[in-house]
Amino acid sequence: MAFIPAFLMVGAALDYRNATVMKSRLQRAVDSASIAIAQADATTSLTAQQAIAQNIVYAQLGWTATAIGVTVAANDHTGGYVVSAAARVPTIIMKLAQVDAIPISASATAAQTQASVSGGGAGCVLSLNQSAVEALDWTGNANVTLQSCDIYGNSGASDALQVSGSAQLSARMVSVNGNIAVQGGGTLNAIQLTGQPRLPDPYESLPLPSFSGCDHNGFSTNDGGPLNPGVYCNGLSINTNSGSKGPVTLNPGLYVIDGGQLSINSQAQVTGVGVTIVFTQHLGTGWANATINGGAQVDLEAPLPGATAGVPGVVIYGDRSMATGTPFKLNGGSSQTFKGVVYLPEASVSFNGGAATSSGCMQLIADTVTFTGDSNIDISGCGAFGVTSFGYSLQRTVRLAF
Repeated sequence: MAFIPAFLMVGAALDYRNATVMKSRLQRAVDSASIAIAQADATTSLTAQQAIAQNIVYAQLGWTATAIGVTVAANDHTGGYVVSAAARVPTIIMKLAQVDAIPISASATAAQTQASVSGGGAGCVLSLNQSAVEALDWTGNANVTLQSCDIYGNSGASDALQVSGSAQLSARMVSVNGNIAVQGGGTLNAIQLTGQPRLPDPYESLPLPSFSGCDHNGFSTNDGGPLNPGVYCNGLSINTNSGSKGPVTLNPGLYVIDGGQLSINSQAQVTGVGVTIVFTQHLGTGWANATINGGAQVDLEAPLPGATAGVPGVVIYGDRSMATGTPFKLNGGSSQTFKGVVYLPEASVSFNGGAATSSGCMQLIADTVTFTGDSNIDISGCGAFGVTSFGYSLQRTVRLAF
């Protein structure tokens, strides 16, 4: 009889030792899970993070304990996520004393730190203005998704980039020289870097294409059919055309808008492959600009490398001598697409591309940019156009936070 208590004490010590070993393994499992979540893309949903953590914990335990809960929660203090897990370790000897299992638990928080280093990046939107308030602005009901690419802003203002109203912005990374303001019901889903070095203009050495004279003066069309390259002094107007007339097709080559405005009006359809449109002021009146009205359908593609006409990779080119803040309203319909570089380094661009904007390759570079509607932008296909990549390579370091 005296041996039974001693036996139970030794058995309890063995069971508790086993539970301690399992607790250490559980702790290592939640450490691994929290690091994996911190390394995941910033747009990963909480539900997906929960699944990642649960799979890692279950896989690394590899023992017969019953995991009774794996949870993931944001940690506002560290900016990371807390992974918690609880389990019950079956006993061997203590079962004789009606103790079937010993509860154990563990938690870990991993936080992500970012460092930007020079080198080729994945930039797709760049504002060059160094002081403007809201140099990058998402407003109203704009819902903009940048597919695995980055936004850069050179403004040092306290709200260099603003997301306000009910606007939603998703990107891989947002990097600005100043600060970021998310106001009202605005949503910004991206890695956010502030106080970053300004980026140089990636196309500052690209010369203005040569041209001379005027091929057209104040040209306007109400019909479908082809248009040929040339110098369009004092504007080019493409007006509403009926379905029976079909789209206006820009034949491959260089289109120079010398003064005046490129106007593509509501319901007009404009297509073109191998096209570069240049905006300048030489013989025409005033600096050329553009207005694409809502409802217009625009699908323009830059010339490919090796093309003998136009500027390879560039679909829109704004003269660098242009007056700063020259307005460009690229507010086409849901099918507005530009394949290549939209380069307007001195322009104030208002952009509403529509939900179907994504073309596989688009870079947007301007003095300031305001997004007023839905757009999808990506650079996955830019290799074919030979465009110049810009931005920082993002280096992410993850650490356990205690």
